[in-house]
Amino acid sequence: MERDYKAMFNGLSGKSRIALKATATFDSLNDFILEDTKLHPWRFPFYAMFMSAIIIPVPFFGIPAALAGGAVFCAKYQLGGIGKRLNAHLADVFNDEVLAQRYEQYIASANDNSGNYALHPFALAKHSARHGWNNARAAAKHTYEAAREYFIK
Repeated sequence: MERDYKAMFNGLSGKSRIALKATATFDSLNDFILEDTKLHPWRFPFYAMFMSAIIIPVPFFGIPAALAGGAVFCAKYQLGGIGKRLNAHLADVFNDEVLAQRYEQYIASANDNSGNYALHPFALAKHSARHGWNNARAAAKHTYEAAREYFIK
């Protein structure tokens, strides 16, 4: 039976939709960083600082949101070469149906028979943290191998 992912996404509360889009943005940024450090290992320290500024709570609330929003803005309007490649990774974040299909395992039917859906926020956060950690380890490995190859030759 074919599932209606658009209805599933629309059945989520507004807060759950924002959480799902934020998680998808974070995962897409992590995937982009992993792919880009394969091509340009020397960029890893800059990406590490960028992701740290987004993740770590800072005294000024708007800084992480502004950094993530700036990255999405550059991707959306394809500013520069990085923006064009980042746009390919962030394309699914703006498609509600693909988003619901991608994170279907974290969406459950609500207990009442209203046809609404509920999001499992802790499972989604655990997935996002694990995904980010694995990508950061792999990106650091690319940088280490490139530096080792550069200095040994």
